[in-house]
Amino acid sequence: MLSKRRRRQINFEIFSHVAKEYFGEISKDDGRHKILEEAYSFYVVPGGRNGGTNKREVEIFYGTRPFESVIDYVQREDGMPVRRRKLLAEHGASLVYDMADNGMVTCILYPPESDNLRRTESAIILDHIVKTEKLTGMPCLEGHWKCLMSYMQVASLEGEPTWRDRFRVMWLTLSRHLVVDGKHRSPWLREKMGWVVLFVLTVGFSGWALEIVKRVFFPGT
Repeated sequence: MLSKRRRRQINFEIFSHVAKEYFGEISKDDGRHKILEEAYSFYVVPGGRNGGTNKREVEIFYGTRPFESVIDYVQREDGMPVRRRKLLAEHGASLVYDMADNGMVTCILYPPESDNLRRTESAIILDHIVKTEKLTGMPCLEGHWKCLMSYMQVASLEGEPTWRDRFRVMWLTLSRHLVVDGKHRSPWLREKMGWVVLFVLTVGFSGWALEIVKRVFFPGT
């Protein structure tokens, strides 16, 4: 009988083999994808973009594209400034599936960025997938795709976000773990709700305790 870890690994292996087909089908049904694909190109790479050799990784991403050239100045060895033309480029958003040693899979969303424009967060921990069989079905992947598309629309230079896109990205940044300045940040909503729950419990317990004191020491009042 296969262990739970091994079953997770097998599901991820299946996902790696069908990812191109599945995301091809999903993206084909999204009208906005064609515009982005023409501008950035689009890739589904089992094994990761660095040669496809990482068997624990699957990357879905929009590529890099130059969008403008500017003139800047750099100093020569003799200290004199010299003009040069610099090409500005933008990197598209990425969706990365990374399998851990125990077979669980983390889905990470990376934002688009250009030379001079970056978001506060460098990554959103979109999903921790324990039941990896979900990766072999469309519903889970369609949900992740919507997040990738909304991120591109909201954060890329060519994006034209709807109110749904803006709300989805806002919700993700409030409800998911983020990576900011190289450090993990707990979900904002969890921190705030924690304080609310603590306050409610404290107030509720205080009222309950006062009622007991009143009944024991001041009966009939």
